[in-house]
Amino acid sequence: MTAAANDLRSAGTPACDWTMTVFELAIFMSVFRARHPPGVEEICQVIGTWFECVVHPPVASAPIENMLANRWVSEDKIA
Repeated sequence: MTAAANDLRSAGTPACDWTMTVFELAIFMSVFRARHPPGVEEICQVIGTWFECVVHPPVASAPIENMLANRWVSEDKIA
């Protein structure tokens, strides 16, 4: 089998009704892999390690809010 990239939009096929950025995927993966529900600071620390840069919590806040709105992640209400 040979794999190739496919751009469905250019073929006239409607795109999915959601799109996720690489940064949002990194947030998702850090939350998914966490042993306990992480806070924003912990998410930023993990992602910063992966991307070898400093990720400040205000930078991650808007993408996290978007992910919450899309129900890709949810808040842990148990404290």
